[in-house]
Amino acid sequence: MKPHPDVLFRALRVLGLGPGDAVMIGDTPTDVEAAARAGVEFVGYGRNERKVRALCRAAAPTVVTSYGPLIEGEWGPGS
Repeated sequence: MKPHPDVLFRALRVLGLGPGDAVMIGDTPTDVEAAARAGVEFVGYGRNERKVRALCRAAAPTVVTSYGPLIEGEWGPGS
C-alpha cells in the first residue's frame, strides 16, 4: 500500500516503462510520497481547497484543480 512504491513499480514493469517515462496523477499526500520513492514525476489533482492544501503541504511539485490542462496537453514538467 502507498506510500510504498510497489504498485508503481508493477505498473511501470507491465507497461515496459522506466520511472522517467511516466507521470503519476494522484490526490493524496501518500501519492506524492509513493511517486517520489519510485522516482516518478507527480501531478496532484485537488478537486477542492482541502485537497489542494494537503497536496501543497506534501510538497507536490505541481497541483491542478481540473484535468483540463492534462487532457489538453497544457501541462509539462515545471509548469
